[in-house]
Amino acid sequence: MAYFLEAVGISESDNDAYVVLLGVGEAPVDELADRMAMSVAAVRRTMTRLARAGLATRTDSRPMRFTAVPPDIAVAALVGARRREMRDLRAAAAALERRLAPLPATRPAGVVEIIEGDEAIAHHLARAQLEARDEVVIVDAPPYPFGVPQRKVEELAMLTRGIGYRCVYHRPSLSIPGRFDQVSECVRAGERARVLASASMRMQVVDRRVGLVPISFNATETHSGLLVRSSAVLDALVTSFESLWHRATPIGLALGGGTPGEQALRDLLGTGMDDRAIARALGVTGRTLSRRVRELMSGLGADTRFQAGVETARRGRTAQTPRTPPELVASTGH
Repeated sequence: MAYFLEAVGISESDNDAYVVLLGVGEAPVDELADRMAMSVAAVRRTMTRLARAGLATRTDSRPMRFTAVPPDIAVAALVGARRREMRDLRAAAAALERRLAPLPATRPAGVVEIIEGDEAIAHHLARAQLEARDEVVIVDAPPYPFGVPQRKVEELAMLTRGIGYRCVYHRPSLSIPGRFDQVSECVRAGERARVLASASMRMQVVDRRVGLVPISFNATETHSGLLVRSSAVLDALVTSFESLWHRATPIGLALGGGTPGEQALRDLLGTGMDDRAIARALGVTGRTLSRRVRELMSGLGADTRFQAGVETARRGRTAQTPRTPPELVASTGH
């Protein structure tokens, strides 16, 4: 097969390894080493690079097994990442141009401004977060700019500076390959995360000062958005977020006890996702998931899968008691 992943920055040897993995579907490292006529150590390094690029997933079983991510999903994510890099490059060039040219005269901005284009929307989302002084609240739901959810680079940076983040996730989006790992990374860094069966009211509000929402919550495209500044409209968005937040189930990644893998399983059970979606999010087989669920049920003292999910959600709520600032409670009526 042709070297088709060159355009997204994958080496030819890794491209060939991905093609081999696609052919077998799932296999341990030693079997892949035999098929590719490479050492086990070299194959393990190659598979690790493919997993990091989103082209493969690995199981927690022994021996470790790797599974190829379908090309349509994997390549879409890589293309999205490359577009993001190009967007960042353009933003850097534009910033340099502004430094070299006199600033044009500006007019006071209105309450609502229309933003056109995925790159412009992503730029405003990132800029607002980087200017945050207190808290960023987000409803994370598809459709996403550039087609796939991106790693939250700005959020991770701001969390280290003490900025608070609360995020409500659309439950089905957690089953997108690699998405739960992105969410886990943010929660470990300090994000307070919750999940709803359906959270279609996509938004970001920073410091109750500026918000960004799509022009239509029912739209299937992401190319236009509304930038909303301090006003009754923005107050309504904050109130809507608080309503969703209090209805949502916490993702309790910070619960004590157990290994990180056990914590992730408890968190996913607490969201109410089905077994297929949970297995996909964890990168394990259905058989491995069934075994781990049985072990977890035993540890929780639950007789049924439903009881395990209820107990997991209850512990998550106990661990994530809302810390809504008093002034925000007063302003929103909660």
